[in-house]
Amino acid sequence: MIYVDEVQTLPFKGKLKKFRHMIADSSRDLAIMAERLKLLPEWIQNKGTVEEHYDLFGVKIHQILLYKQDVILLDSKEFIKRIQKKRDHDGLLQEVVK
Repeated sequence: MIYVDEVQTLPFKGKLKKFRHMIADSSRDLAIMAERLKLLPEWIQNKGTVEEHYDLFGVKIHQILLYKQDVILLDSKEFIKRIQKKRDHDGLLQEVVK
């Protein structure tokens, strides 16, 4: 499953730029959606960590919502909770491996 947060605004080179984050339950799911959106693999942020994600800009902010069956829109609090859940799950897996 793919998760996106609400559109945010960020100052960039003297202008305000709108963006949102895209995360997924798995790296594979994230890569598949990135390919659908024609995002380059090198644009991934924090690759290989529980915080891996893509920043979506321009038309991608809205294009992601066309995949309603695969995407859940979360408010900022729920989005952070989702990342924390992945972090907690990863921590449990690390303990099992030890």
